[in-house]
Amino acid sequence: MRRLSSEEISGLSRFLVKDNDEVTGIELHIGKDYRCGYDAPDKIVKYSLSDLQNGEFIEAGDVTLLALVGDKLYYRNKWDYTSFTRTEYAYRGVNPENYDYMYVRAIVTYKSPISFLCKEEVLPLEHIRVENNRKVVAVRLIRGCRGIGGSNTSGFSSFDDTVDYTTEMLARHDPIFVRGCQICALVGDVLYLKCKDRNGEPDILTVDYRQGERVLLGEGIAYDTVEATRVVLLLDEE
Repeated sequence: MRRLSSEEISGLSRFLVKDNDEVTGIELHIGKDYRCGYDAPDKIVKYSLSDLQNGEFIEAGDVTLLALVGDKLYYRNKWDYTSFTRTEYAYRGVNPENYDYMYVRAIVTYKSPISFLCKEEVLPLEHIRVENNRKVVAVRLIRGCRGIGGSNTSGFSSFDDTVDYTTEMLARHDPIFVRGCQICALVGDVLYLKCKDRNGEPDILTVDYRQGERVLLGEGIAYDTVEATRVVLLLDEE
């Protein structure tokens, strides 16, 4: 299904649930520490589709959850900017009641898990393996940069340098190098990239159709800025 327009979202007065094939609801995970990975949440609030339908909007950290439509969770921030996610939205900040660290994760729940290839199937590949993709029709690579702290805490910024590879172009193609990784498979709507772990051992990264994208970091171009490439899976609905 197409994305909701800004006008459709701004016109909502109650939570909208519509045209979901895989989504079963939302879980709100609320906890304290996120600095070294999220700790176990102190509280989990679960919402089924029937709980959400025509209910009140849900406050989740610094955003308001508005709709679950076409397997996408739509939300609005305090500046009236609207966006969506297929997997989760996470707020990380300070609790105004006690000034301690806190997080709120709005996690989309699904009917079934995604099936992934194991490392042993991916690492030996010499050409890109493409098969069994029902949703992904192309992979988009967008070159740009990203801040890493200091005076630059901005997110990804594009250099307007974009390349698209359709599934037909990828099939049997030599591995495509992206920021120290190699695209080596697109199977079951999951993109696989060969890489090295922090110990220099062979490893893999994945981007599935629910995540939709991933930013890979490259070399530094300033003390607080690095080159980056945004890897985006284009779906047949888009």
